[in-house]
Amino acid sequence: MVKVRRRTMLGMALGIALISAGSTCGQPTRNTSASMNRYKIALDEFQKRELQAAVTDSKKALDYDPDNADALNLLGLIAAQRGVDDIDLAEKRRCERGPVGQSLRKEADGYFAEAARYFKRAIKARKDHAEAYNSLAAVSIRLGRYDEAVLYAKEALAYAPRLMRVETARANLGWAYYYQRNYVKAEQELLQSTSRDPAFCVGAYRLAKVQWDQRRPGQVIEALETVMRAGNCPILEAHQLLGMAFVSEKQDRQARSWFKSCAELEPASCVAEECKRSLALLPGGSEPDDEGDEDTAPGSTDGDANGG
Repeated sequence: MVKVRRRTMLGMALGIALISAGSTCGQPTRNTSASMNRYKIALDEFQKRELQAAVTDSKKALDYDPDNADALNLLGLIAAQRGVDDIDLAEKRRCERGPVGQSLRKEADGYFAEAARYFKRAIKARKDHAEAYNSLAAVSIRLGRYDEAVLYAKEALAYAPRLMRVETARANLGWAYYYQRNYVKAEQELLQSTSRDPAFCVGAYRLAKVQWDQRRPGQVIEALETVMRAGNCPILEAHQLLGMAFVSEKQDRQARSWFKSCAELEPASCVAEECKRSLALLPGGSEPDDEGDEDTAPGSTDGDANGG
């Protein structure tokens, strides 16, 4: 009788053990330390523009810890960068207006949508992930989802101490308002963005664009010229916008200078084509003035641009 009871108890214990083992079957063992180490490798690869290697190591980080918010956010950044690269190929390195350009833009939208999914997963894993909210706002603008972009940018600002640069979230919020044609709120946010960093190229350009659409060319010049002359703003549209503002103010010499720098920075781009046409329409065409070069806009020989 004792032996039977022992066998029965042993069988019950073994059964419980098997049930316990079965309950974790197929579930990965979480190793947050290994996950973060792999994420750091991926981040270094991303910063070196080794995008495929960064994807591989980010996913390895998730194998160790599926809730690694930083790895999820990085996968979003990689997808977003691939989208930007497609847009640049279609509009900057070349000017593709036909089927090739349409295909590149469609592919870019796919990358931006993929980025949005990763950013949302990062936020689900860490609800105060301010950078993921900010990046989600940026890709939502790319996708034309302006109402969502406003909400995400506000969420990013709700966790402002966790943002690397608060002015970028302000710039995204202002840009989303701009596309909603809410010019008052757009200008308010962009003024705050540039007040935090007067050399912030993206914020200055977006502020100037809001002012241009309200037919205030003098303020466009005021918003843009100082940061542009510092030579750290590679945004072609900013050079073009300054040229247009100077034309409106009947200052053709300065306008020619900015249109010329626009045409030279990315000579094969769609914006450069527009700037060349604007140059041809000025008195004297694209020929330089004889008054010296003290007002010449900074061109593409100023070194690496780092204006955001």
